[in-house]
Amino acid sequence: MDPDVQEELSYALNPGEYLLWGDRAYGGLVWRSSDLAATMFGLAWCAMVAFMTYQAYHNPKPNAQNLKFMLALMQLIAIYALFGRFYVDIWKRSCTVYGLTAGRVLIVRKLLFRKILTVDLKTATSITYKQKANGRGAIIFGPESYELEEPLIQFGRHYREIVYNPYRLDLARDAIQIYDMIQAQIGAAKK
Repeated sequence: MDPDVQEELSYALNPGEYLLWGDRAYGGLVWRSSDLAATMFGLAWCAMVAFMTYQAYHNPKPNAQNLKFMLALMQLIAIYALFGRFYVDIWKRSCTVYGLTAGRVLIVRKLLFRKILTVDLKTATSITYKQKANGRGAIIFGPESYELEEPLIQFGRHYREIVYNPYRLDLARDAIQIYDMIQAQIGAAKK
């Protein structure tokens, strides 16, 4: 096990608890099934902003010039929707380490502050394993994504907000072996 990973996980360990396994999250680009909808939205948003920008720059009326700043902000949103969110996801995973103890799975993120997520193996109910053709895999505790309990209300309309489950291990290698280790620890913890 990498000593840096072991040091980062040591803050999350209880007294007398030791690590069976630890590793960093996969650091590359991850395409998830829900990215298709977000990408289509980004493309539509880009097309709309491009059309509005063209209209603003080719309209001789003086009040059309006031829209240029707002259109620049809208272009930044469009660029984030198409490309930026992937880089933010890569950055988040680059600051994430995973660990397995006899009774818990640890997910430690150190972005601006340290955040520790734990999955108690005694109460773990649903674990999903997904593997890509290149051997990378993800282990998800609970549903892959879920709808927020309180709907987002804007302009008097209700919007559903779907959120990724943060209790997941995005692994670059040995995902099936880690899944088997977790299943073995679940079996031992429930006895």
